[in-house]
Formats: sequence, C-alpha cells, structure tokens
Amino acid sequence: SVLLPQQDDLLVININTEKDRIDAQQTQKVKTKLLPANLAYVIYTSGSTGWPKGVMIEHSGLVNYIFSIKSNYIDENLNGSGTFIHLSYAFDASITAIFLPLVSGKIIILSSQDLLSIFEEDINLQKYATYDFIKLTPSHLKFIEQTINHSERLSRRIIIGGEALRVEHFKHFANKSITVINEYGPTESTVGCTMYSVVIDNGISHLQDTIPIGRPIANTQIYILGPDQGLVPVGVT
Repeated sequence: SVLLPQQDDLLVININTEKDRIDAQQTQKVKTKLLPANLAYVIYTSGSTGWPKGVMIEHSGLVNYIFSIKSNYIDENLNGSGTFIHLSYAFDASITAIFLPLVSGKIIILSSQDLLSIFEEDINLQKYATYDFIKLTPSHLKFIEQTINHSERLSRRIIIGGEALRVEHFKHFANKSITVINEYGPTESTVGCTMYSVVIDNGISHLQDTIPIGRPIANTQIYILGPDQGLVPVGVT
C-alpha cells in the first residue's frame, strides 16, 4: 500500500470501511461538459523535433484512433485476454494497450516484472494467453522471440510501432500463424495514423526488407510531400 502525505485539506475515502456510505450515494450518470476538443492527456516526446515538448491530445483524436483500429486488433467473437501491458505509461503505445481491450469488453493483464525481464520471468504472460494483440517496438522482438517460438498460441497479432520495421526483425516467426501489423504515426497524430498488415503463416520470402507504413486509418488523410514540400504524384517517392 502507498501512504498519502499528511495534509489537512486532503480528503481520504477508504472504499472498504466506508462501503455502506458509498453504496448509499446516488447512482445516476454524472453530467459533464466534456467536449471532443477537451484534452484527454498530455504526453512528452522529442521524436519529431529533437527537443522535448508536451503534446496535447484531445478526446476526439483518442476516440477516433481507438475505434478506427478496434476491428483490426480485437476479435470480439473469440475468448481470451485483450492484451499484456508491459510498456511504460509515458510511452503513448500504452494508450492502445489500456483502452482498446476495455472498450471491447476484454481484460488486460498487467506485467509484474520490470524492463525486459517481463518476456522471460513474468508467469502472467503465458498464464493468460491467448491475447488478441501485444504491442511492441522492433527492438522488443528479439526478446520475445523465444517466448513466441515455445508458445502454442501467445498472441494472434503483434503490433509494431516506434521504429522502422524490417523483415529481419520478425523473420524468426515465419513458421507461426501470426499477423504482424506495422503501425506508424508521430505522437501529435494520436499514437498511430497508418497501418500495414502482414500475415506470416505462409512465410516471408515475398516481402521486401523494409515494411511499408501502409494506409491511413479512418477519418485520417496522409499527404506525401517532395523535397520542396509540395504534393507528389501517385507512385512517386
């Protein structure tokens, strides 16, 4: 348990000893003035400029992201856990892991280990499989390789983000029936704004080394610009 600092103006509610008092409260929905343009969270990043800054994410962007990718990541017709949360809450990839299963009625499993030991030492990882998806960075794949190869069915989908994805990152899973989804997007676009899906149960020999970032998610437009910052024609790099 965590002890809160002693403050005269701090109201502490103990949900165990005050259960009867809590149960006696009104249960109708709370009326709020929450609007789509209100902030959902502020998260710090430096990827796009090299200088740390707080990015303000609105509810409209968060809701659009979650419900745009829901059908791609969650299979509501199958039993199992939503996902295994191991990423830092300061990394916006955790947004996917936290909210996507919850809005789909699926459970989330929290890692009990620190850093990279989660893939080898956390018994919950295997105990609550199969997961609809697990979100990783390309750098994580080498650490979870052994776990996936020794598991009958750890996860239906591996969602990759945060770094450029190459075939060499997941070539060891070529004999597994698993879907790898490359999700791209700067923090400012709310976690991810494009995705590219690769089913690797038939091998990966047909893939080029660099995996595309795919097409934009729903209600999102992507503009491809040239060196002069002008729009380029279809098919032009």
